[in-house]
Amino acid sequence: MTSLSARRIGGVLLLGFCLLKLGAVNNALQGNRGALQAAHVLGSSTVPGWSPDQPASSLDQPQGAGFPATGGPLQRVPDLLAIVLAWQGTPDQVAAAWPEAGSSAADRDGVTQLALAQAYFARGFEEEGCLMLRLAGAWRWAYHQGFSRLGAEERREALLWFERAMAVDTELSEEKADLYRYTCRLRARFGDDEGALAACQALMQVAAAGNGAYTEMGNLYVSAGEYEAAREVLLSGLADGDDSLRHDVLLGQAYQGLGEVEAAQTWYERALTFNRHDAFAHLHLGLLLVDLGRPQEAIPHLEEAAQATEPYYASYRERAQRTLSKIR
Repeated sequence: MTSLSARRIGGVLLLGFCLLKLGAVNNALQGNRGALQAAHVLGSSTVPGWSPDQPASSLDQPQGAGFPATGGPLQRVPDLLAIVLAWQGTPDQVAAAWPEAGSSAADRDGVTQLALAQAYFARGFEEEGCLMLRLAGAWRWAYHQGFSRLGAEERREALLWFERAMAVDTELSEEKADLYRYTCRLRARFGDDEGALAACQALMQVAAAGNGAYTEMGNLYVSAGEYEAAREVLLSGLADGDDSLRHDVLLGQAYQGLGEVEAAQTWYERALTFNRHDAFAHLHLGLLLVDLGRPQEAIPHLEEAAQATEPYYASYRERAQRTLSKIR
């Protein structure tokens, strides 16, 4: 047998071994949707590698079925084995199969580490999942996941992803302003007042003028019943460019809490200049007029609030309806 023939046979055998190994990985992936999605991304030459500058939405939108004919699946078999183990084994087994997972320079594009993070989070390995996000530099991707869930009214899940984004990159920056804003609101909604204050303080430090930071802080003070502090920070916000319907309603609540009802009415009415049909402003103005013993003036405002159809106004609508049934 010539040396050329031997080399050809050796090459064929090596190729056959690689194809068998790849087939075994692909079969293992078939039973797991999350791992299979990541495999589609890793194996495709048509899906661009994820960049820290944009959400890795491709992980949620697998391209086609199985591996494409071209691309780099053979050179990424260790990556795929690591993903399979992340879904079916332990983080220690992943580290043994893919030692580079613990290095920030391990992956060319971060996709493997994102896939590992998804598997870890789904299986309850929170610390390991956050580590993978940190190594991939993926706070923006985590924020994108939270924002998507917020839009679907999955608030607790949204907060969980926002918390992960906060943990992945703790450095304060203006580009994280919306992350701090939504984290503040959701922490406050679920009773974490201290955490909400910390997120709001971060927002205050980085937000540009007129970006709503004073509004968020004022909301925390109003919710806590600290009306003097609320009034002070909200008035300071007006000087800094924070002026919106929500800002004015909060000022009305602060003045009402301080017993200055005429000023409160003025701010509620001013809020309606931004949107004359807003249920939030109409409800507070109507409730104030009821408290002042002017129910007939309150009825049109309460009726407006009672007709709100937006899902996030449901509580305002119900309160307006209850109040109307009492005063009519």
